[in-house]
Amino acid sequence: MHFCFFFFETIINSIKCYNSSKIHKNVSYFVLILIIGGRILFLLTNKSYKRQLQLIQSCFNASRPLSQKYLITTLKCSISTLTNTINYINEEFESLQFEYRDGCYTLISKRGYRLNETYKHFLQTAEEYKLFEQLFFHEESIQYYVNTLFMSESNIRRMVKNLNKELRPKGLFITTNPMKLNGDEWTVRQAFTSFFYEKNRLDFQQTFGENVLFYDTLTEKTLFIMGAKVSMTNALLLKYWLYISVQRTKKKYHLNKHTSATNDDYFANTLYTSIKADNIFQLEFTKNTGLAVTLETIGDILPHIDRTFINNNQPLKETDYYFSTYTNISLQMISDLITQLERGLNSYASSTVKNESIHMLYNYCSTHYCVPSFAYDFNKAFIDLIREKNPLFEPLLKKTMTQLNYPPMLLEDLNQYHGFFEMITMLFPDFFITSSNYKPIRIFLITDFIPSYVSFLISRLYDEFGTEIIINTCENISRDTLLRSEDLSEKIILISNFYDLPVNAEEYDAFIFFNSLLSANDIANIRALIAVDKKNWTL
Repeated sequence: MHFCFFFFETIINSIKCYNSSKIHKNVSYFVLILIIGGRILFLLTNKSYKRQLQLIQSCFNASRPLSQKYLITTLKCSISTLTNTINYINEEFESLQFEYRDGCYTLISKRGYRLNETYKHFLQTAEEYKLFEQLFFHEESIQYYVNTLFMSESNIRRMVKNLNKELRPKGLFITTNPMKLNGDEWTVRQAFTSFFYEKNRLDFQQTFGENVLFYDTLTEKTLFIMGAKVSMTNALLLKYWLYISVQRTKKKYHLNKHTSATNDDYFANTLYTSIKADNIFQLEFTKNTGLAVTLETIGDILPHIDRTFINNNQPLKETDYYFSTYTNISLQMISDLITQLERGLNSYASSTVKNESIHMLYNYCSTHYCVPSFAYDFNKAFIDLIREKNPLFEPLLKKTMTQLNYPPMLLEDLNQYHGFFEMITMLFPDFFITSSNYKPIRIFLITDFIPSYVSFLISRLYDEFGTEIIINTCENISRDTLLRSEDLSEKIILISNFYDLPVNAEEYDAFIFFNSLLSANDIANIRALIAVDKKNWTL
């Protein structure tokens, strides 16, 4: 199946290794081009900064000392200007020092130094990038930028004019009323992604603020849904891309639809790309997951669904989406991403049930998706607890759904859907906390399998509601020993010794026991071993 590629034309021309790559014509692959490796520095318009950068790059990449004459010719400057530039670099850059000997300059760098450190310096200090960063967060009048950047209006207009000379060949331009970066949304997101990735890299707090956990989880879920295994560097790049997508979606900027051909045989094949270049975000997909989505498509899906259920105020239907014809990703899986997205945008700000949140809840429940038994059992154990601790919750849920002309739902109706309790905690956070019937819930969970979303949920429940879940895993028990042992009593001894059972049952509201290596009879016997009466149990 052939899929369209959406590249910056100017970048494609610069990727020599791409032109020389031998890629089989019948191999389908997806790549996302991002301006990384310092390419965002094309916006550097200050002559002094440009000279410093060019000097550092030339000497850093040189295999031998460079003569003064060569540098003067290359930089097109005088001897005094070259000397001043070198002195400035020696003072400002701790990791770099120029040495002069026999008419030649050598750049001495600290061990482990990379050019990215220099790029980051310019991205953090150059006025062009201070303005570029503000364009992402604030689309205000030029007077706002005058007050924020402490620059005159004439200087800002001059800077915008110079920046536009560099941006227009890339399909972007800045307007001044209001100050705004314009262009194809796909291109705009790539530019902002490149900027924040290069500027902050591992300084997550600088970019994501208090939402670090949210974007960690969103990235993890995206890679899981895509069935992709990527390097830490590319995972970090994806995290920045998702951050930009969320923020742009919040401001009602949406990607255009891209048409793609279809091929039923595509998903049955293992997909690998042979492109290896620093400028290419490469993802590898395998047939084991049965899922394959372009990063471009993920970026398109988020705002597209967001736009549909918020602006049109209509329930989602899987047939509404162009991608449903060539992907086997159910709307349920996409909704899982949207849940994370909406949580980040709303920031748990209100206990009032918003229409768009209920739409999302309804769409969660109107799709067909088989979930692991663990998720079902995990949810089931909470249902009785919610009814006991928060008896007003279920009537409120049914009343709200009725008001919106949706079928009334019981907790059992929601139980079979993945992410149920993430939905509940997102929709009614304040209700859980302020309810007069609220009590902390303590659960003893024994399992040899903890899905990532459960770990995230456990953290959320504790932080928001004081719900304490004690997790004990079987990682330290020999799986081979359990599998080889045919004697149930031996299994029970192994488990009970490891967990130091029996425990004080009165301390907990519920016990959840899930172990893929034990049968229902095994668990029943262990349940008997733990003296628990009138307690919620999940087998």
